[in-house]
Amino acid sequence: MSYAQPMALSPTTLEELRKAGTAPNYWTGRDMALDHNHCFLCGIELTAVTRTDEHVFPRWMQNDFELWDQRLTLLNLTGVRYRQLTIPCCKECNEFWLGRVEQEVSLAFRTGTTAVENLDRTLLCLWMAKIYYGLRFKELALPMDRKEPSGRAIVEREQMARHSELHHILQATRERVRFNRIPGSVHVFRAQVPAAPQLRFDYRDLRFAPFLALRVGPTVVVASLLDWEAIGRIEDPYFDVADQLELHPWQFHEVAAHAAYRALRFNLRFGYITIPKTDHDVLEPMIIDGSDDEQEHQPLRPFVPEEFARVLAEFTGLPLEDLYMSKTEEIWSNLMTADGRALTVDLNQVPADALLVPPSWDAKHRDDDHVIKMGDLR
Repeated sequence: MSYAQPMALSPTTLEELRKAGTAPNYWTGRDMALDHNHCFLCGIELTAVTRTDEHVFPRWMQNDFELWDQRLTLLNLTGVRYRQLTIPCCKECNEFWLGRVEQEVSLAFRTGTTAVENLDRTLLCLWMAKIYYGLRFKELALPMDRKEPSGRAIVEREQMARHSELHHILQATRERVRFNRIPGSVHVFRAQVPAAPQLRFDYRDLRFAPFLALRVGPTVVVASLLDWEAIGRIEDPYFDVADQLELHPWQFHEVAAHAAYRALRFNLRFGYITIPKTDHDVLEPMIIDGSDDEQEHQPLRPFVPEEFARVLAEFTGLPLEDLYMSKTEEIWSNLMTADGRALTVDLNQVPADALLVPPSWDAKHRDDDHVIKMGDLR
């Protein structure tokens, strides 16, 4: 597994660039904060006057879906309330730069799926990237082992530094960086809407690849970040099926798992040319071609059914053995029938908080009223 990593095409120092008159407006070592005493976005040191809290999942979203006191589980199995999921930010970045982004994005989501589809794709990608980066940044302060508060953090500073490429493109929200290509592949689907507000929202992400999937009311958005549209240009029959449906909350899990596995299979590496301008830098991504192996030139590694099934098990919470038949390499799906037709799962028949299970679970859950058998839907 590999994903795009930043690479300096001409190693030099910031001081050398200043002397040459080509110093960039953004410099990772200067502007990327790895602690909670600096703004996560611009890197300035925070004071009592400038410090604010940026909500990783924005306030409007927490209000609309009554998330404030709902809990989400982080990688160390710590339960955190959404309202506590904040990262340090200066007033200018929070209230002005990110505020402008949230205003446009929130209006689109509140208007409906078509409005989200019509959003500028770079803006939508940057908004998704901010949430993903915020989740990783928050984990800097949380111990991997809850029994050892002073022990190793979920994300060590060295690991966070690997996200410098993501932090770099986020500077476009501050107009310090510009690029001519969309930095990721974003796909929008329609979703069914449960009656209870807190059941209208869900998300999935990955630790080892920059990926985020969101279900926000009637809209599902999946984003593979930092592939510079490479994945999005590949035809995907699976997405073609999902496009025919209004996704049930359980189908969201499967669509997110499929999109996440594509992100994990991403096989290209990028280097970057930074062109300094007066008040911003132009960032030009370039595919690094350092191998004669034909497979290394492909945007995606080959599909391995068991690998996908493991992602599906993680995203659904169902046991791998009930999702995957190793002898035949068959994978259970709640999105399509065995012959590839779209499978409609009606929210009126399968409540959002019910457990939708493969037929192999029938015997285990025969008397459980909260379980819907896939066999009954086909």
